[in-house]
Order: sequence, then C-alpha cells, then structure tokens
Amino acid sequence: MKKIIFAIAGAAVCASMLLTACGAAENVTYTRSKVDSNGKFTCELLGFGADFDTDVWTFYTDDQIAAENHASGASDEQLNAALKKNAAIQDMVATQESGVNVMLIYEDTNVSKLGNISEEAYINGSKEGLVEQFADIMDNVNSKTTTVTVAGVTHQALDVSGEAYGVSVYGRYICVKKGNLMGLISINAFSEQEIKDITAMFYALS
Repeated sequence: MKKIIFAIAGAAVCASMLLTACGAAENVTYTRSKVDSNGKFTCELLGFGADFDTDVWTFYTDDQIAAENHASGASDEQLNAALKKNAAIQDMVATQESGVNVMLIYEDTNVSKLGNISEEAYINGSKEGLVEQFADIMDNVNSKTTTVTVAGVTHQALDVSGEAYGVSVYGRYICVKKGNLMGLISINAFSEQEIKDITAMFYALS
C-alpha cells in the first residue's frame, strides 16, 4: 500500500499537460524551502510554513532530493539548474511510516512553455492526466476541481480519490503561483480528514 500511495504522489510531478501558453510569465528566482531539526518547514518563496511533528514525519534528505531531481546536489544553484533543464523539481518531501506524504513541487512555466498560465487553467489542464494515472493503479476513481484556503489565501486545487486493494486513497493537489513558478502542494493520505488536517497545517509567514 505504501508503494501505491507513493506512485500516486509521483504522478503529480508530471501533472501538467500541453496547454496554450498565455505569454511569458514574470521570471522569479527559485529558492529552496527550509526545514529545521524541529520539523519547522518554511517556504519564503511562496510565503507559507508548517510545523511537522518529527515523531510522525520524516523529511527527505538533501541527497534524496538531489536524486529525485537528477541534480548534482540540493543547493539553490543546483536545483535551479535542474529546474531550467527539466522544467519541474521536487522541493520538499515529507512522509509518514504509513505512506502518507506531502510534497512541494515546482514547475517553471516559462521552460515548459505554459507561460503566464493561471492556477485555474493549470489545474483544469492537469486534471485529465492525473485522473488517468490514478485509474492505472486504482479503482472507482473520482475527482473534482475546487478551491482551498492555504495560509489564509484561496487557491485552485484538485481532489482525487480511489480504491486500491480495498483501501481508500485520497490525493489533493493545490496550486500556488508566483510568476513563472507554479508551486504544487501534493498531499496523499488514506482519509478525507487526513487531507483536511494536513491542508490546515500550513500558515502564512509574518
């Protein structure tokens, strides 16, 4: 089951489809989010943070992040190079022993030729591909586009659910756009309540 939920999470990394570009977006320099030894997650770039209980959550190490992104390392410079080459990177991955996970993924929409695409258009364009990938590994797949409040701001999101080996699995993918960087918060869990509770963990940075 842990493999199933990670397969679902991985689908979000390649979520976007070929859409009509809306002109080049303002270039914003990517900087990686930070996590301290107490599980405090801070994303200055998008203006939010969250406190992860380190008795429950484990973060990917720098080496794991570099490997996931086929990058030479996990510094801002090295991940920027991977972003410009591949159009998308994983910035942060946090997991529970059960397989519940949270990722922060970025796509450079200027590199992927989506340009100044809106959060709504991005979610609508990604929906079909994500649902198809869910359906490849799960039964009774359902999806809906919605809006979600993250750190006091309303964003576009896609909620997906299905069943694998008789177990219900839920995913939520939330867009947070800044210039040419489309941030995607990917949350994958085994109940709707877990999805809601994890979404509520994020707060605005003062």
